[in-house]
Amino acid sequence: MYNAERTIGGASFPFHLLLLITVVWCVIWLLMTFSLLIFKATVLPFPPAALPMEIIACFLVMAVEGIAVVLGMRGNFTENSTTIIISICFLIVSLVGALYYMWLQTYVLKLDLVFSAILLGFNGVSVLCGAWAVQRAITRTRVPQYIISQQNLHAKEGKKK
Repeated sequence: MYNAERTIGGASFPFHLLLLITVVWCVIWLLMTFSLLIFKATVLPFPPAALPMEIIACFLVMAVEGIAVVLGMRGNFTENSTTIIISICFLIVSLVGALYYMWLQTYVLKLDLVFSAILLGFNGVSVLCGAWAVQRAITRTRVPQYIISQQNLHAKEGKKK
């Protein structure tokens, strides 16, 4: 859904690049977190109800992250601020999931802390770049209309003289 009327600038490259990096890191994070959960279940005295909940939460964080990335890329390409805002909301939910795996799970290993902190960092910077992309998309849709109305106003003033 490309809007041909928007010729000034384009999609936010930093936001798109961060979303791509986040996808790669999320796959690494999922594999590492799942492996660490299996390790913790076999070596540490893990409560029986906690392991399935943490595995399901791991996949839920990945699902939310996937939705955020898809919506973010779609909104970025079409310069649709509403879609980018929804993507930012999903990224914030994924931030909460990364915080859970950093501090609140049953057993936190240093690898959990490091990998989740990196995911938290990528998501945080993605939220900031997403906010910048929203700001750029909104100003691109409003500034040309303002410029055109100012040009029409000056043209009318020139005809009156």
